[in-house]
Amino acid sequence: LGGLAFGLAFLSKQHGFVFPVLGLAFVALREPARWQRDPLGILRELAALASGSFIPLAICVVVFAATGTLGDFVFWTFVYPQKYVTLVPLEVQLRQVIPAVRTQLEYVWPLWLMGLLGLTVLFWYPAARRWRTLMLLLAAGCAAAIVPGGYYRHHYFVLAALPIALLAAWGWQGLADAYRTQGGGRWLPLFLLALIVSWPIGRLATFYAPLDANTLSIELYGACPFRDAVDLSKYLAAETTPADRIAILGSEPEVFFYARRRSATGHIYMYPLTEPNPYALRLQKQVREEIEAAQPKFIVHFAHHNSWFSQTGADLTQFQEWLQKYLTDHYDTVGVIEAVDHAKSEQHWGSAVEGLTVVSQNSIFIHRRRD
Repeated sequence: LGGLAFGLAFLSKQHGFVFPVLGLAFVALREPARWQRDPLGILRELAALASGSFIPLAICVVVFAATGTLGDFVFWTFVYPQKYVTLVPLEVQLRQVIPAVRTQLEYVWPLWLMGLLGLTVLFWYPAARRWRTLMLLLAAGCAAAIVPGGYYRHHYFVLAALPIALLAAWGWQGLADAYRTQGGGRWLPLFLLALIVSWPIGRLATFYAPLDANTLSIELYGACPFRDAVDLSKYLAAETTPADRIAILGSEPEVFFYARRRSATGHIYMYPLTEPNPYALRLQKQVREEIEAAQPKFIVHFAHHNSWFSQTGADLTQFQEWLQKYLTDHYDTVGVIEAVDHAKSEQHWGSAVEGLTVVSQNSIFIHRRRD
């Protein structure tokens, strides 16, 4: 079962590959003396764990092979990520480490500080020594899972939550016991615990305030078109049937879920098309061919920087020329959602679109097929 869980972690996100490795390392290292008396037993456990880890991947291979999409699965799971993690130069990756960690510490520095203390507790606190191997492997493995590519996005640090929380618990327990051993009471350790818990709650009070979803979205993501995606999705749902396909030219896959409509192309976000990788032009061609074959009832173009984020070296010239011609030949513009500022958007539908001059660089254009 442990192997199955580790295998699912890898399928959820490639960074999860560290968990099967951690599990195997822990089984091999937790009792060094056992290698002398029961090496076959350890090898059986390692084989069982490794086999369980491969089962989810093996099931996916069989399913994708049966549906004729094994090539796409291999490309997106193994081939493309190898290029993706090398897009950011090493020197840039190193420069980004400290700012990324500083951002995390802004909200939870007491917890991280107690976690650092927990690392030392593993070596001098008797009750923690038996867990030292597991905790060190877990901390090192989760740190290694955050590093590939050097992007250090906020949600990547979710992987650090488990080891930091466990280490902080050991740090507090070791400190509290040491304090009591020296004749101290229990109130100071409890006050320290309260501080550790309450600090992030106070710093992240916005999340717990009674704000509506739109206000919270603006607070967190600024000009990102998340709030507009809801109204857009309602429109698309009303103007299409479940059998109709829609194309979202942008990186806003939430529209498919809100509208409950399927994509005309397998590309539900555009970043791989804009990255300076050797596959960008091939992927752009694939999107064009899939849209032309599906003839979606609506094409929605998110003209948002955050939805495309074209990087140095990416060539979108052919794709943009194709899009302009394809829309002109087959589609009418029936709606424009224009971001006035971070907190306000203006919606234009139907005849109001005719002659409209769009000044915002962050707008959404809704196109309906004529034929």
